[in-house]
Amino acid sequence: MERFDLKFRQLFQIIILLLTTGLVALLFQNCGQGFEAAKDLSSSRSSDSDGGGLTDDGGSPTKAPQIPSIIKKISASTYHSCAITAQDTVKCWGGNYSGQLGNNTTMDSLIPVDAVVLTGI
Repeated sequence: MERFDLKFRQLFQIIILLLTTGLVALLFQNCGQGFEAAKDLSSSRSSDSDGGGLTDDGGSPTKAPQIPSIIKKISASTYHSCAITAQDTVKCWGGNYSGQLGNNTTMDSLIPVDAVVLTGI
């Protein structure tokens, strides 16, 4: 029982840290169990939702390719994510059936693509 309590406390501390840093959206979108780091994703990869190029059930963390090292903000939905990088560019990846990625296509992307950013609005 003590072991469970310790794990629960550690998990709770990690969740609080993620909530305060804004990274929790990425974890709840498609990382499932991946609390190693924001870019270490661990979940069922039946649709390659982690961007790692794999479509098997993983269970172990895998690096999502081409996600910028420094992300200022991130937003995630069920099928796609977008991030603002340290260079103030917007990168999006995931499902794009209605143009959610903002790159003027409707093609899904397993890797981050540059989103068209509107200016002067």
